Order: sequence, then structure tokens, then C-alpha cells
Amino acid sequence: MLTLRSLATGLSTLLFAAAPVFAQKAQVVVVHGVPGATVDVYVNGNLAIEDFEPFTVTDEITLTAGQVDLAIVAAGGSISSPIATLSASLGDGSFSTVTANLTATGAVELRAFANDAARTDASRDAVLVVRHVAQAPLVDLVVRSVEKQKVLASASGLANGQELTTLLKGGGFYEVEVLPTGSTAPVFGPQTIFVSAGSTLALYAVGSVTGGSFQVLQQSFVTSNVARLDVVHGIPGVPVDVYVNGQVAIPNFQPLTNTGVLEFAPGTYDIALTTVGGSIGSPILRGDFDLARGRASSLVACLDEGGDPQVLAFLEDLSAATARQSRCIVRHCAAAPEVGVAFFSGKLDKAALISDPAVIENGDQADLVAARSGLLSIGLPGSALPLFTPTSVRLASRGQSVVYVFGSLNGGSVSTFVQEVPTF
Repeated sequence: MLTLRSLATGLSTLLFAAAPVFAQKAQVVVVHGVPGATVDVYVNGNLAIEDFEPFTVTDEITLTAGQVDLAIVAAGGSISSPIATLSASLGDGSFSTVTANLTATGAVELRAFANDAARTDASRDAVLVVRHVAQAPLVDLVVRSVEKQKVLASASGLANGQELTTLLKGGGFYEVEVLPTGSTAPVFGPQTIFVSAGSTLALYAVGSVTGGSFQVLQQSFVTSNVARLDVVHGIPGVPVDVYVNGQVAIPNFQPLTNTGVLEFAPGTYDIALTTVGGSIGSPILRGDFDLARGRASSLVACLDEGGDPQVLAFLEDLSAATARQSRCIVRHCAAAPEVGVAFFSGKLDKAALISDPAVIENGDQADLVAARSGLLSIGLPGSALPLFTPTSVRLASRGQSVVYVFGSLNGGSVSTFVQEVPTF
């Protein structure tokens, strides 16, 4: 499951073998489709969501994998008098949606749907899922292309609790229509929707058709079961061994280098840095780090403002920049006070400012957007002199370049390091 682009096969085997120790997690999204009922949501007897309003959808919630007991009660009510309950087995790394909805006869229930996140988010296809969880008779679903009105998928006589899944080539705009079976009058649509390439859009038919509360709710998620990580070493003069889950993963990791993109099973990993050949019992740095499904992170070993070692975690933006634009991100990871950053075009003697200047302190970043490559100037605020010769940064089209400020100002070791972050 774990692959990597720039390290040896042995590291892949080590991380994959260690992952189950820390990755016993499952992710859940809750959809509230019961009209007129504000509820509290309990997980294993503990209050998890308070005053959950009808027709809302939560973000992804991380739970411990295994048997999970869910219950909804009237807001402020007692768990001993639940409106509906559900016992579900959540596998390690699984991703599910739980709906609070009406059955075909109008009863309130909790229902679980498994979300297929097996395809990687580098895929340029998209998936549309329509799930019928409304008080309604049988319904017909139609999915069409917008321009040619070509029927791409359809289902007749879809019952409460059933779903229709459609693979869409390339993503884009599509048209969806929901009709009671045998009727020509739609209860939803024809509605134009947008589905991003490399993602899934789930539509939930909720409420009551006969009661006049019928609605369609949306849930969008990345279709990926991996988490991406790039480890960046910015502590000057200190080669380290990197341990993952108690075992050496990157021996003799040199300063001002990075691993490149690694792919992990989502979960929590114990990561430690030691001196080369040193004991994990006396690490330079150690901590647990969460790697989320479908997301990319950079884990940066560097100095804090006072010169002590630290690890910073940055969540990367994987979306492509807009046309004719690239992103240049500057991260202050040096033992130095706040710095001013600015991006210029042209040569040193004829430079023109092409981005708004920014001032950042240790642990922060500045997002500079530019249409072309240029010169990055980094200096102390209020000073006309940069800390060092401006750095030439080549920006990939629609890509993302990250410039780190590493080292120590008092120690005379301040320098820059450029990391390329792939977008999808």
C-alpha cells in the first residue's frame, strides 16, 4: 500500500509494516436529513455533536476503528431515550457516511454508507453518487451531460436506502434529475452540478416529498486512500536518523535535503529524530503526527526563533493554481526574528516587484502568487538590505514552489532551501 518516489524499497517495507500499530482509525461524515429535529449525536455513549441542525453535513470525523454505537437524541435529551440508534463495525482506514433520515414510511433511522475512496486523487475522473434516503415512493434518477443532454446514467424504481453511482470522465458540469417513479414532474432538477476531477460528489435525497420538506444535500470528498508526506531537514550541521514507529526509516538524513513525496496509509505515526547512530531513547525531537486521507503534508525539522530544534507540520494545497499563475510559498523556519519577503521579476539591477510584500515570524508562511519565475528577497523588516543575495525561484506552470528560510541569524548560517510540491 505504501509506495514512495525517492527513497529505497526498504523504507517502503518498514513503514508499511509499522503502520497498523498507529493507524487504527476510521473516518465518518454525518448527514442530518430529518426535517424539524435538532438533535445531539452520541458515539459510544459520549456526546459527539451537540445541537445538530436539520439538513446539514459534518466535516470528516476521525474515530477509533472497530465496533461503534451511534445514537441521536432530541437536543438536550437523555441518551436513555434515543430517537434512533445504529451499531456499525468500522474497519481500519475505512471511510463511511452515516445518515439520520426518514424511511419510506416516515420513521427516523440511522443508516451507514461505505464511501469508495480506493482510486487515487491523481485520477482525472470523477464520481457522482446519488443516495435515496427520503420519505418518498420509488424514484427515478437521470444523470446527463450538460451540453449534449446525453443520458450518462439512469435508475428506475430506486427504493429508500439505495444509491446510483456514475463514473464521470474528466469531471465538470453535469445535470441531475429526480422524479417519483411513474411521474414526469421532477422533485429535484433538472439541476446543474459541478464535480471536480479526482473527487466524489455524493447527493443525498432527504426529507419528505409528501410533507413538503424534500431536499438534496451534498458531500464532496477526495477519492484517495493514501496520505502524502514530504520530510524536510533544515537543522544546519546536524545529520540525523529518522525513526518511524520505533524503527529507523531514514538513516543519516542530511541537512538541507528532503525525502520527496512518500505515500502512507492514513493514520497517526510516531516520528523521532536522533543523532546519527544515536538511541531513540534520547531523541532530538519526537512526536505523534496525524496523516489524513487524501491530504499532503510537509514535516519540517528546523530551529525555533530561540535556536532550539523543533518540528513544524504544514498542510499543502494540492489544487492547481489558476491559469498563468504559480504559487511561491515562503516559510520562516530559522532562528531569527520576523522577516520581510517580496517577489521580483527581472535581474538584480532591474528588478520589478510582482507580489505584495509580507512579514512573517518563525513558524509562519507567506503565500506569494506570480505569473513567472523571479527573485525572492528576504530581509529584516525596516532594512533595505536582504539577509543574503536574492534567491532565484523557477516557478512551475500551475505548480507550487516552497522556499524555506533555515539556519541561525546569530550563528551566521541563514540560508534558503526550495521544495517543489506537486499539484493534482
